[in-house]
Amino acid sequence: MKKSLVLLIALFTAGLLSAQRLGVQGGYSLSTPFIGTEDNAVDFNARSGSGFHIGALFDWDVTNRWGFEAAVLYNMRTAHFNMAYRSDTTTIFNREVFYLDIPLHFTVHFPVKKTRVSVFLGPSFNVGLHGKDIAWLNIPTKKPVSLEKDVFGKEKPLQRFDLSAELGFSVEYRKMLMSASYELSLLNTAYKNYTYTFSLPPTSVPYYYQGVFKLSVAYLFDLTK
Repeated sequence: MKKSLVLLIALFTAGLLSAQRLGVQGGYSLSTPFIGTEDNAVDFNARSGSGFHIGALFDWDVTNRWGFEAAVLYNMRTAHFNMAYRSDTTTIFNREVFYLDIPLHFTVHFPVKKTRVSVFLGPSFNVGLHGKDIAWLNIPTKKPVSLEKDVFGKEKPLQRFDLSAELGFSVEYRKMLMSASYELSLLNTAYKNYTYTFSLPPTSVPYYYQGVFKLSVAYLFDLTK
């Protein structure tokens, strides 16, 4: 956590000193988990969940046709699982996690009169800050199974660090920037030996990837004037 905060402050300071424009950005996040194991008897029945993101955007125009942008975002992601394993009784999970997202984009611009349409592509470095799983048996009494206070770290479901590839487009009008993007994990962040509500077979290696669709709005400040 301390390292993440130091990184956040360092990036914010470096961006503020060198960026041509600074933006305040926020919006909606729709997270889709891709979770499973090599054992066909285990089925997570994963579903997407809604969240939000908020933070700062830094923009550099090399020419009027292309440039770079970076952001530091606090991103809430949610997901839902209905886990079944050789039994009619399943376990329901509600997952709520928070990440520090640091996307770095190469942007291509297409000026159109008073607006500018841009396409961007690049990596996103994601650091898990905190989160929890709430689980209960899928029976009429909804018997509680477990409440994980933190889902990140050893003997927990997820590793903290994730790397994603992100693609999107944006429309800029005056000082407003509206964008839509999708990012997909490149790393398997599931810990091999984590046990959910029961031990998985020794030959069953779990995997966990995330896809995140984002709709954002930013207000830009020109730092060159």
